[in-house]
Amino acid sequence: MNIQSLSVKLRKMKFFAYHGAYPQERQKGGTYTVSLELQLNDFRAASTDVLTDTVDYADVYQTVKQVMLVPSNIIEHVAARIAEAVLSTYPLVQAVTVKLTKDNPPIVGANFKGSAVELRATK
Repeated sequence: MNIQSLSVKLRKMKFFAYHGAYPQERQKGGTYTVSLELQLNDFRAASTDVLTDTVDYADVYQTVKQVMLVPSNIIEHVAARIAEAVLSTYPLVQAVTVKLTKDNPPIVGANFKGSAVELRATK
């Protein structure tokens, strides 16, 4: 078998954080949903069945959690910081796609399911 690509996905991780350009967002905070797709440059884990041959998604979750603790004005910046942290921490990750949703942005009278950014970064 010739494996062409391998990705690890973490879907719809929920965090409470204090991101936003407006004072009330920094004071009250809000909920955010983060999904990641990690493109790996090594496919050994598919045949070895060994955790150290891949990216441990429990560790990746903790990395994202730490990034989410640091406030930013805009979610584009948060997404970029998540991508940078993942790419610099995990050698097997060659590219990452970050989808970050502010679940309930402070828009008076708006009825929608959040505002989101999606960012793809490579080494």
